[in-house]
Amino acid sequence: MIPVDIQSPAGFIHILSGVYVPPFSSASFPQIKSDTYYLLYCIDGKGRVSLGKETGTLLFSPMSLSLFYSGKTASLIGESETFSFYLYELWGNAMDSYHALLGNCIFSFPDFPQTQNILPMFQTLQRISNHCGVVSPVISNKLFTDLFTELFFWQEATEDSLPGAPNHVADLKNWCDTHYAENFSLDELAESFGVSKYKLCRDFSSYFEISPLQYLNHQRIEYAKNLLLTTNDRIYEIGNAVGIENTNHFINLFKKYTGTTPNEFRHSHPLF
Repeated sequence: MIPVDIQSPAGFIHILSGVYVPPFSSASFPQIKSDTYYLLYCIDGKGRVSLGKETGTLLFSPMSLSLFYSGKTASLIGESETFSFYLYELWGNAMDSYHALLGNCIFSFPDFPQTQNILPMFQTLQRISNHCGVVSPVISNKLFTDLFTELFFWQEATEDSLPGAPNHVADLKNWCDTHYAENFSLDELAESFGVSKYKLCRDFSSYFEISPLQYLNHQRIEYAKNLLLTTNDRIYEIGNAVGIENTNHFINLFKKYTGTTPNEFRHSHPLF
C-alpha cells in the first residue's frame, strides 16, 4: 500500500494505493473500494471489473487500460488462467474532470503513439513505491496528467479519423480493437450491428481498404508483439491470449505480418 501525503495540494493527482499482480500469482485480487477512482492496466490474461447494473462491465485483455469510478458495488474478476495487471487508487480534484473525459471505457493500445511508455511508467511507480514507500504527488501528478492528456488527444484523433464511417463500420473496428482475443464470427457481429454480413464486409473493406479479418489479424499480431516483449509467456500462450489457439497458424501468421517468427522477434528485441 502507498500512503498519500495529505499535506500536498488537492489539485495534484495522488496515489492512495497501488498494486502489481504478476502472471500466475496465487495472491487474491485486491478489493475494489466503493466511490473511488481507479486506473487499471492489464499486462497479461483477461479479466473484468463489474460496476453494477447501471454502469456495466469493463472487459480487460493484454495492453488495455481503463480509468473507472467504482460506485457503490464493484468487483474485480479474472477471466483466464492468469490475469496480470497494475491497479492504482487515485485521488485529487482533477480526477472528476479526467473521469468525465475518459472514464469507464476501455483503451486498447496497438496504435496508441505512447504505447511504449505506458508499461515503463507503471514500472517506475512500482520501483519508487518499493524503495520509498510513498510516491511524491508531484511525480504521480506529472505522470498521470501526461498519460490522461495523451489519451484524450488520441481519443479525439481516433474519433476524427473515421469521418463518414457508417456506425456498423466503426462498431466492427472497435470490436476488433477490444475483443481480438475472442472467437470471430462475422455472422453474429453483423446480426448484432443490424446489417447483413455482405454489407458489413463490403462497407468495412471499402472504408479501410482491407477486410475485417485482415484488420483483426493485424491487431492480434500487434498485441502479440507487445506480449513477446513484456512477458515470459510461451509462444502457444501468447497465441491463445490474442485469439489464435493453433500454434502453427499463429507462428505462420506472425511471420506473414512481421517477416520473422515470434521467437526471432523476441530475441531481436531484448528488454535490457
